[in-house]
Amino acid sequence: MENKVLKTITSHDLLRPGEVVLCAVSGGADSVALLLCLYELRDTLGIRLRAAHFNHHIRGEEADRDEEFVRDLCKKIDVECVTGGGDVPAYAKEQGYTLEQAARILRYEFLEAQGADKIAVAHHMDDQAESVLMHIIRGSGTHGIAGMRYVRGKIIRPLLGIRRREIEKYLAEKNVFFCTDTTNLIEDGTRNKLRLSIIPEITERINPGFTESLCHMADIVRTDDDYLCAIAARELDECRKNGGFLRERIAALDEPIRRRALRLAMNEAGAFADIEQKHVEAVEKLLTARTGARLDLPHIVAYNSYDIIRFSNDKNCATIQSEDICIPFSVGEHHFGTLTISVSEAGRGAFKTDAHTSCVDASKIPADAVFRTRKAGDRIHPVGAGGSKKLKDFFIDKKVERDRRDVPLLCSGNEVLCVIGMCVSEKAAVDGGTEKIIKISVEG
Repeated sequence: MENKVLKTITSHDLLRPGEVVLCAVSGGADSVALLLCLYELRDTLGIRLRAAHFNHHIRGEEADRDEEFVRDLCKKIDVECVTGGGDVPAYAKEQGYTLEQAARILRYEFLEAQGADKIAVAHHMDDQAESVLMHIIRGSGTHGIAGMRYVRGKIIRPLLGIRRREIEKYLAEKNVFFCTDTTNLIEDGTRNKLRLSIIPEITERINPGFTESLCHMADIVRTDDDYLCAIAARELDECRKNGGFLRERIAALDEPIRRRALRLAMNEAGAFADIEQKHVEAVEKLLTARTGARLDLPHIVAYNSYDIIRFSNDKNCATIQSEDICIPFSVGEHHFGTLTISVSEAGRGAFKTDAHTSCVDASKIPADAVFRTRKAGDRIHPVGAGGSKKLKDFFIDKKVERDRRDVPLLCSGNEVLCVIGMCVSEKAAVDGGTEKIIKISVEG
C-alpha cells in the first residue's frame, strides 16, 4: 500500500521535498494508515511530518479516548502532534449549520491555522464513491459528480486511490490498532445509509465493481470539468472590475461557462463547501436583478452594485457607518475607523482635489461642523447645482456603488458640506473671495 500511496503522491504532484506536511489524524483506521504511510515514506519524499487531531466534543468520553489514542500513537513513532477542539454542537446551533457542516468548518479552520505547507487528509476510494453517489442522488452537476480532488489548495488526499479493505489489511499486517467511531455504524443519515446498506446491496446484486465504476466515472467527469473550469477562469478574469465582476458580461457567457465562472467567484470569496447547484442558479438570477439586490449564500453574500456583482463574507460587507463615528472638525489628524483624515491650511498654490482630497473655505465652516458617516435626512448642495438634494440621491446620480458610500463626511447638522474626495457643497466651496483654504485628505 505504501508503494501505491507513493505512486499517487508522485503522479498527482501532491508533495515536494522540504515541505512541512500536517497529517489530520482522527484515530480511525483511515487516518492512522495515512499517518503510518507518510511516516514510512518521509525520507523518500524528503518531507517533515507532523500530526494534528481535532476533538469535536460530540461523542463525549469516546471522543476524549480518540484524542488520547492519537497522542500516544504519535509519541510512539516520534511524530510531533498538535491537538485542538471546539464545541461543534454549540457552533452548529449558533450558525444554523448541520453538525457535519459545523464539524468540517471548525476542523479545517484548526488545521489551516497550524501553518503547514500541506494538509493530508485520509479520504479513500470508498469515501469517494459515497460522495459521488450522494451527489447523483441530489441531482448535482458535473462539479459534484467529479467527486473529491486529489489536491485542493493545501489539502491533499494521498489515499484517494486506495480501497477501505486495503487500509484494514495494511493495519492488520502491521498489527496496529485504531479507534472506531460508533456513530459510523448506525444506519442514520444519508452517507451512513449509502455506506452500510445501499452500496453493499448494489455491489452484491448488480455490479461487484460498483465502487471502482463510480470512481472511474468521477475521474472522467473531473477531467472534463477541469477543462471547462480553466476556460471559465479566463472568462471570469475578463469580467473583473473594481473588486467585483461585470454582471452583463457574465450573464452573456454560455451557460456551462457562466455557471462555472460564478462558482469560481464564490470560491474566491471563501465559499468552498456547501455551494450547490441551486445556489449557482440563484446567483444567475441575481445577475439581472436591480442594483442593491442581495443574496445570502453559505458562508458568503452576493450583491449588486450598479453594473457590478460582488461576492464577500459578512465581515467584509460590514460598513464603517455601523461604528457611528463623529469627530469635531479641527486642523490636525483624526482617526476615522481604519482611515486617517488629515486637515491642514493651504495656500492657493496648494489647492488640490482628487479622489482622496477636497478643499473648502475655512470661513464657511460652522463651529458645530463634524466628520461623521452618513445618516438618514442628510442633504447636500453640490457646487453649480440649482439647489440641495438628498445625499442618497447624489450618490445614485453619480452611480456611487453602495459599498463605497460610507466615506467620511464633513457636516453641520444634516447639511453635508463635503463628501471628501467626491463633492464640496456650494455652502463651503472655495471661491474668488476665499482668504483661507482648508485641505482635507483621507488615507487608508
